[in-house]
Amino acid sequence: MEIKININDSVMVKLTDEGVAEFEKAKYSLPTPDDEGYYEITLWKFTNVLGGITRMGKKLPFDGNLIFRA
Repeated sequence: MEIKININDSVMVKLTDEGVAEFEKAKYSLPTPDDEGYYEITLWKFTNVLGGITRMGKKLPFDGNLIFRA
């Protein structure tokens, strides 16, 4: 199965307190989360802000699951 994802597509993600703090530190405003606690963020913004702190063996700044929206 192939899934085509564009860097401008949106992802739905549940951020931890650390994840929210990283967005604030990067001076990116976050939208209001939905009723389930998911934020809708473009993929490029998500990787730009959280890519530098996401490491194997380290606690993730989000719940580990992403929902992609085209």
